[in-house]
Amino acid sequence: MIALKILNVMTKIGPIIKDKTNEEKGFDYASIASIIIKAREAMIEEKVIIIPLKLIDMVYRFYDTEPNDDGKCDYMDVNIPGEGCDKEGWAVYKALSGAYKYAITQTFAIPTIDDAEKDKYTSDINEEND
Repeated sequence: MIALKILNVMTKIGPIIKDKTNEEKGFDYASIASIIIKAREAMIEEKVIIIPLKLIDMVYRFYDTEPNDDGKCDYMDVNIPGEGCDKEGWAVYKALSGAYKYAITQTFAIPTIDDAEKDKYTSDINEEND
């Protein structure tokens, strides 16, 4: 049942606009906060939780919090490597944050879009809601 719930979460999240810029390297990206906010709402609605099982070489386990017919909670593991580099001692934090962000974006196939593409997606969503 967890695979079906992950599919349900995917349909609820939709694209996320790239809201941050890496000035040093010149690229836009979706912040971990914007991804977590949208994913969290959909995961709560579907009663799915995520728990890290390993650090740096991360294994995230997505649990279906509703027991199946056998009375057990189904789960699926997602392996994501974490990598971070920082002169001020934040490398592990960056590795953990990056691994978490990509576990969510890859598991739920969340597209991130540039600001220039925002109108296409928001107009499509508005038309669906009319």
